[in-house]
Amino acid sequence: MSSSTLTVKNNRLTRELTINRMAIYQQCKVVEAYQGDQKYFIFFHKDQYLTYVRTRKPKTHSFVGKVMKKGLILNNPHPLVKTILSNYPHLEKLSIDNLFKKLKKQYPLQEAALISTYFESFIKKEKIIDYIKELYYIQRRDGKLFSCHQLLQLLKDFSPNHSLIQTFSGDLQIASYETLYKNNDASLIDKDPIYAEKYLTSIRPSKKSFQKLLYLYEKQDRRIDVIALYLKRVIQTKSDEVYQSLLAALDSYDIDLEYLELYEDLYKRGLAADSFLYNLLDLYMENEKVDKALTLIHKHNLTVTPLKQEYLGSLIEQHNFSSHSSDPDHLRDLFLLILDFANERVSQKILHEGVVSLLKNNKPSYVSEWLKTFEHRSFTQPLIQKVNEMCVMIEDPNQQGKLGQLYHYFHQPQKAIDCMSWEMELRNEDPQPVQWLAKLYGEIGNKEEQQAYKQMYIRMMKES
Repeated sequence: MSSSTLTVKNNRLTRELTINRMAIYQQCKVVEAYQGDQKYFIFFHKDQYLTYVRTRKPKTHSFVGKVMKKGLILNNPHPLVKTILSNYPHLEKLSIDNLFKKLKKQYPLQEAALISTYFESFIKKEKIIDYIKELYYIQRRDGKLFSCHQLLQLLKDFSPNHSLIQTFSGDLQIASYETLYKNNDASLIDKDPIYAEKYLTSIRPSKKSFQKLLYLYEKQDRRIDVIALYLKRVIQTKSDEVYQSLLAALDSYDIDLEYLELYEDLYKRGLAADSFLYNLLDLYMENEKVDKALTLIHKHNLTVTPLKQEYLGSLIEQHNFSSHSSDPDHLRDLFLLILDFANERVSQKILHEGVVSLLKNNKPSYVSEWLKTFEHRSFTQPLIQKVNEMCVMIEDPNQQGKLGQLYHYFHQPQKAIDCMSWEMELRNEDPQPVQWLAKLYGEIGNKEEQQAYKQMYIRMMKES
């Protein structure tokens, strides 16, 4: 499984889905994936896989609708998405009926009831209510009255106007716990953590609610949820203090994360604390993302130490900028940053490479216009002069030999061959174009043509 796909299996049928994003909300994680236009939701409780469903569009007010609206949305690729899916090379389909049977055996009954509500968009609501009712009576028969009240609270949250609520609330032994909930008693975070989490995620985010959720997640050893909680908080506050706490949490957990993906996601969401920007710069340099490092330095006016300047200079010299030639405007902006940063020798080399890349798909007149941005730098004049000469020569049939030599200088052998072929036709007694053609065909690996022109050149020299 790559970071962009996952494999699902239903009986003998296997499908590869493209991962779009993941939402984290309370104890639930939902991965949204596609096969063509068909949408899939893959459900997790905490970090444990449950099942997947095919869907079109969930109801706006359903649980999944709420997850997608109120949860932390992580677009793929993201290291937390990768971490959640890493333990599952393929995901087996489990029918919701079989899942409900399994839940009663593997989870406390309150958690089983909670998980059943995740699937509100995919089965009849009454079926979920019957399931919660069944779990309620199991607890009632066992004399677990507080557990019954916990299930009652879940039912109130899931279907607040259902007639069962009045029936269950009429049980005086169970109703005696109602005061705890009405007063939002501090002990509920330990006595009924599911209710506490629902309540804390429903109110306006604050430092106090954040600290309570952090306590709850750390107590339950929900490491991914701790990181997600910090991410959501740092996105909300843009605070360096919260960012430092996030770093401490990441350091304390043994979770293998792609930090660059994590940092780039936070940067896109507007985090711009100084310490964060310098850490992001370090990651760009470690991963040799030269253009991104330069853009970050320029945009935020970052101070770079002499040691880092030297290292970045060496990265610039080694970097292949030809991949940017398809976007000349971006290449020009990138080179402007380089000229402000690199020494003259490196700048000359990089600018030459830029011209080589641009000439592959553009006429000399276009490249000449592109170079005007750099003409205020004295060391660029020899390069600009050569390109300007090409612009004149391209219109003059008598200058094709010299034009071919300039194309060769800029590593355009095929264009040089075209010029020299024209020159040879025009000056059929001159051996120099023939000598050039032998050289150029050799450079592109055409041994047959190289040999033919070599022989022609030898013959012409003997006859002269």
